[in-house]
Amino acid sequence: MAAAELMSQQILTGDMQGTCVNTKTTGTRMNTFEVLYNHYHYRMGLELPKTLQAITQEFRPKGASNLNIFYETLTHGDLAIPASISDRGSLGPASLRVSLPSNGICELHSNRSQQVELTLVSVDGKRRCESSVSLAAGDTRSVSLGIETAPKGLYFLRVRSDEGSEVFKVTR
Repeated sequence: MAAAELMSQQILTGDMQGTCVNTKTTGTRMNTFEVLYNHYHYRMGLELPKTLQAITQEFRPKGASNLNIFYETLTHGDLAIPASISDRGSLGPASLRVSLPSNGICELHSNRSQQVELTLVSVDGKRRCESSVSLAAGDTRSVSLGIETAPKGLYFLRVRSDEGSEVFKVTR
């Protein structure tokens, strides 16, 4: 834990703080901190403020790799997303059909009157879009997710109604 906090501080400041002959940190960001943070923070209840700051400010937005370690955000990061995540498709709570064509428009069809909340979140936890839609029985509505101006990457769309919620992966 102490080593993770020290390394995170070094990455955040760009200074090795006297621990190495080389005084500057590398610009390469290879995230292997999500599993560590998940264990010590969520399982053990300990605070790692520098590690969290490095994860959210350096690793998630600046990391790049062909390696599977970048799935750590999906498997261990707290993105305020429930465990059930679906690929694009036509799913949702029982009375609601959700379709996500690739153009960034979410289509909602309801077989009963209900209020539906849409929240689009980026992998680094930033909310990109929030919308609330009132649907009457038999209604079909199209809602723009506003993703056309967002940076390319992976996003999560949470569709919430009084019956529950469903989360979809959306890529741009």
